[in-house]
Amino acid sequence: MKKMILFKEKKWWVIQGFFLATLIFGMLYVYQNTVYGDKKDVIKEIESHKENKMVTNDEDSLNVALAVQKAIRNVAQSVSPSVVNIRTLKIVKNKRRRQDDFFNFFGDEFGYRNGPQKLQSLGSGFVISEKGYIVTNNHVVQGADEITILFPDEKEYSGKIVGRDPRTDIAVIKIDPGHKLPVTPLGDSDKVAIGDFAIAIGNPFGLNGTFTLGVISARGRDKVDQDAGLKNYIQTDASINQGNSGGPLLNIKGQGIGMNTAIYSTTGGSVGIGFAIPMNIVKEVAAKLIEKGTVDRGYLGVSITPLSKEVASHLGISKRSGVFVQDVKPDGPADKAKIKPGDVITKVGDKAILSGSQLQRIVSSYKKGTTTTIQILRNRKKIDLKVTLGEISNNNAVRAGKKYVGPSKEFMGLIAGSVEDNFRYFRLNRKLPGVVVVEIEKDSPAAASGLKVRDIIQEINYKKIKTMKDFEDYIEKYKGKRDSFLIRVKRRGTNQYVVIENN
Repeated sequence: MKKMILFKEKKWWVIQGFFLATLIFGMLYVYQNTVYGDKKDVIKEIESHKENKMVTNDEDSLNVALAVQKAIRNVAQSVSPSVVNIRTLKIVKNKRRRQDDFFNFFGDEFGYRNGPQKLQSLGSGFVISEKGYIVTNNHVVQGADEITILFPDEKEYSGKIVGRDPRTDIAVIKIDPGHKLPVTPLGDSDKVAIGDFAIAIGNPFGLNGTFTLGVISARGRDKVDQDAGLKNYIQTDASINQGNSGGPLLNIKGQGIGMNTAIYSTTGGSVGIGFAIPMNIVKEVAAKLIEKGTVDRGYLGVSITPLSKEVASHLGISKRSGVFVQDVKPDGPADKAKIKPGDVITKVGDKAILSGSQLQRIVSSYKKGTTTTIQILRNRKKIDLKVTLGEISNNNAVRAGKKYVGPSKEFMGLIAGSVEDNFRYFRLNRKLPGVVVVEIEKDSPAAASGLKVRDIIQEINYKKIKTMKDFEDYIEKYKGKRDSFLIRVKRRGTNQYVVIENN
């Protein structure tokens, strides 16, 4: 009887265990199918390609958008192969001496930093002839000892400068690839309108083949670079950064309408305000550089200012067209043609003059020795004068006159002033560290180095320059004691290096 009871008890526990195991298994099964099943559904949902019915149902709008997208893709695929990365190498002689007797004891190895130093920089360019001619900015290749051209297919070539034009910041490079090259189609920049698509291709920060899209924001910008000879830039919001210099700005047809050259930025990066040299100017200058290696420009010899409302009213001019002659250079072409201060230039040849920058462009487009008719307004009378144009100087030295303010310091032919004192005149960010170049003496070591008025000197031979005192202290300590000075400047929002040789 006792055994029977024990058997029944064991049987009961077995039955209970079976039901408990079944219950647990069932719960696990339900959990797995609810939780893990949900995850599988989620993964399947993620991997699926769903349509946005609101967009796809509007077929007309979608087809238009897809057509625009295809056109942009076509531009990228057709033009990118002709846009190159330009790497330059500048070899700088440098000799730095430690003034510490401890290091002087060990001799040159510790006391001096001898031998050449190599400075590398990056820029962009684009092919304009299948025979190996490439255009870029002058500031990309100026002073370079070696130039390497890198194509998107990773083929490299050694480049040689055909000619440079600092006045327009345009340079032409030649390579010998041994085969025909892809070419960037060149368009007519005079047909560009505000609101047109604008596409930039280049190598910002060394990121090859970067493609950005925007619109034309403005035309005829003349307050971009105070030292530029030709003040006529296209403005765009297509992203342009350091390294984009020299690359093409394109229209929706894939035609080059400009050469990217500068940005407005307080940070050094793109803020949506970039500037390009109009392609018609690039074509004109490039053709002259390829033909002669230099650019001949007409020179009039006048100092001009916009025609004010008061002067226009006094002269009886209803429309404010023309430019006011402030001064005339003695024995210059204008002086010989009897143009006088107080005259208003209203026409050159058959072209009406609407602004000073336009007058400058038109006169510069003529060759030296060209005789043309200039119409002036004097005492309310129109007078036509024959003028034989001279030749404008390509000297890099630019003088800012005596318009800068505050204390200044001369060094190797440059005169520097504080940013704080001069930020209004030179339109600078007053918080920038460094000193601003306010004047450069003609034929000086500073002029030969490529330094420009408005450059911000921020470093000399790796010594940071933040204030006028830093600059003055450095000059007093090392002037006349070194053969050369490596100077880092901020120009157009980007860093540039120049070397001033102590000749």
